[in-house]
Amino acid sequence: MEKYLILSDLDSTLLTTKKKIPYPTIRYIRRLVRKGHLFVLATGRPLQGTLKYVRMLKINCPIICDNGANIYLPKGNIFTHLFHHMNKEKIKDFFAQIDPFLFSGFVGSDHFLFLENKKYIPWWIVHEDKKLLITRREGKLKDTIEEDAHIAFFQIAKKGYEQTIKTIKKYKDFAYGYWGEENGICTFVLAHKNARKGIAMDTLIKKYQIKPTNTIAIGDEDNDISMIQKAHYGVAIKNCSANLGEKANYITLFDNDHQGVKKFLKDFFKDKLQ
Repeated sequence: MEKYLILSDLDSTLLTTKKKIPYPTIRYIRRLVRKGHLFVLATGRPLQGTLKYVRMLKINCPIICDNGANIYLPKGNIFTHLFHHMNKEKIKDFFAQIDPFLFSGFVGSDHFLFLENKKYIPWWIVHEDKKLLITRREGKLKDTIEEDAHIAFFQIAKKGYEQTIKTIKKYKDFAYGYWGEENGICTFVLAHKNARKGIAMDTLIKKYQIKPTNTIAIGDEDNDISMIQKAHYGVAIKNCSANLGEKANYITLFDNDHQGVKKFLKDFFKDKLQ
């Protein structure tokens, strides 16, 4: 049987609203991997927010983290690492320029979590894992960053919005997402321009010599669009955003709380796992 590359987002796709993977889904994913397929978690989470699900699945497959900024390849009991990171000097220079407007922020890297005004940072997007040692450094981001960065999350005063956009555009290697404004505070996410799930997927296709027609990607939000469009079978979970749903080839019959990923894959592979 030909090998398939299957990418699945985590939050609101593979995970239920209670952040669980139902055991029947786990068993089915393990079955796919035993048959020789690659099942890849492709998430916006950092490694420390993903590892517990890797341990739960107990599969020896790659992981895409930070929306494609990092690809972790299994090698025995460890992972090797492919990445698209923001240069530390450039990211420090960026934060120095927007410092007058900066309200709070964090920058994640391989070994550090750099935090400014951490009490205002939504902790659900930071993640921590006791088995993965990440050192916290608190202070001005323009001063504390000392390692190339995977991702940056930051909030600025509304009056600095236009200047922040102009500043980001000075850096040709940076790409940003805007999460909107609330109570006079604007929220941004910043990453390397090549930190995209679709680009990471293309890397895995080439590395594992997968036929492009043997690719499946399943997601729920706009950060999944690049992999949905790259895959031959681009699948939106039933509870997806309207924008993603318009770009997908398929929409699952069931949502993330009713094992939509497993049920789609089981139907897809029903005549292929014999």
